[in-house]
Amino acid sequence: MNNYAVVFSGALTLGASCFLAFPRLLGLFTGYIDEREFFTNQNTKTIKLLRAIVNASYATKSYLYRTLNPEYHESQIPTISKIIIYPIKSCGPGVQVKEWQVDEHGLKHDRQYALAQLNEEAGLYTIVSQKFVSTRLTLLKCAYFPEQNCFEYKYPLKKENEMDSFRIPAEITEEFIAENINLSEPLQMSIWTNGIQCYDVSHCIPSKFFEEMDLPSGTRLVLSLKGKEFKDTSPPKSTFYQDPSTNHGKEYRRTHFQDYFPIHIVTEEDMSDLNFRIKKKGFNLNREIIDTAFRPNLLLSGTARPYDVDTWNRFDIEDHTTSEKHSFTRNSKCMRCLIPDINPVTGVSDKEFPVSKTLMSYRRVDSGAAKLACFGNYCVQDVSNFQIHVGDRIHILSRKITVTKWSGGGLVHH
Repeated sequence: MNNYAVVFSGALTLGASCFLAFPRLLGLFTGYIDEREFFTNQNTKTIKLLRAIVNASYATKSYLYRTLNPEYHESQIPTISKIIIYPIKSCGPGVQVKEWQVDEHGLKHDRQYALAQLNEEAGLYTIVSQKFVSTRLTLLKCAYFPEQNCFEYKYPLKKENEMDSFRIPAEITEEFIAENINLSEPLQMSIWTNGIQCYDVSHCIPSKFFEEMDLPSGTRLVLSLKGKEFKDTSPPKSTFYQDPSTNHGKEYRRTHFQDYFPIHIVTEEDMSDLNFRIKKKGFNLNREIIDTAFRPNLLLSGTARPYDVDTWNRFDIEDHTTSEKHSFTRNSKCMRCLIPDINPVTGVSDKEFPVSKTLMSYRRVDSGAAKLACFGNYCVQDVSNFQIHVGDRIHILSRKITVTKWSGGGLVHH
């Protein structure tokens, strides 16, 4: 009996160890399992089973850690350290707020406006951005005035060491529409593969703004009223918002001028790791790269490690004032452009491209876009019309399968 007991005990220990180590072992042998496009196209029963085992393993390890570790405390739970709204897409570092409403489009009023120019060949308007048209847009400063329910933008004048300003409404009222918008003349815009209807409100801001910002002739300030549809397919049909104005059903959602998904997340741990790597590569920067260079909506702190969000699947944000929880799905990584290389003080791109070159050396980690570097993640809220606050806690409900991939900078393992 003693021999049987020893064998049984050993088998039980080995089985438990394999179960707890399953995510890491799976990543070593399988590589990319369920990242972005690959997962979207191959959501098989096997992958679902593997994910269920992975999530059970993570949940068990989390429970054991909390139960057996006497030093475990609340600070080890990720929290929201910044909430940032960008009323006009690709214009300045946005405005930081202590609390904000989440509506059907993401963070309320986020990227509700945009600068646009006509692509005459296609007959469609396209976004005017910092990266392609004018890096001076980085220099704009934004503030929110809740009493007037408006945003104020300050912009630098080229020939004077001064700033001028204009205000745009946050809440679009029927009165504003009647006075400023011709609903019978919408402009058709293309954002990547999606179309969106918008309206010209250029007359609401000073005409000299376009010249001072080195914007092309014909640039317009446009407003989104209803937004555009996007299909949430990572994982398929995982969201719950139903838009009664369409026949598409649950897998379709709405955003304004966001590239695609509504909410962008970056963590302080991501930022610290990136700045360390930039210095290690020998770039002679006289500044730290700050979070707003990547234009996140939420900056988180206290994650387990840099880029931990890459592996999240489902998570809750817990209101620290009421303990009410709201669920989110982490959809995909964010493919990076050259905007982070623009100096926010001078509005000029760094010719060495230190951020982009560093990211390309170790963050080509998505099989759906293997030639692009990733930084930050997109997520979608399950429901709308609730508040989030700085200090709210993040509870990770499930993760995607651990991945391993050879990148230009070496082995990347999350």
